[in-house]
Amino acid sequence: MTIDGLSSLRRAGSPGISGGLWVNGNDSLVTLTGFESLTTVDERVIFNNEALSSAVGFPALSTVNGDLSITYNDVLTAFAFPRLESIGLSLLVTDNYSLCSEDATALAHRVDIGRRTSILRNYGECL
Repeated sequence: MTIDGLSSLRRAGSPGISGGLWVNGNDSLVTLTGFESLTTVDERVIFNNEALSSAVGFPALSTVNGDLSITYNDVLTAFAFPRLESIGLSLLVTDNYSLCSEDATALAHRVDIGRRTSILRNYGECL
């Protein structure tokens, strides 16, 4: 299963309203693409999917006003946020057993993070 076809979505959530982009508990989801126009997420972005191996469909995302949480994706080997500039609260990249920790660390060094960074238990081979 893949998610695509959301190429015209520019913003997820609204100021003052609880929301964001949650991709959670989709055990058949393998790739996440199709968010080419998404530039801002107001609250949080959460990925937590057992079969997700790739989350590279966010070429324009520049701002996450809340948390960016990439956790418990057992087979995730790649994620990409090439234009991401700021995370308002926390960056959490934990328990992705196939992900190279160096990829998460590189993102943390490149992006302005408001509060905290947690990068733990990502045991994938680094190329």
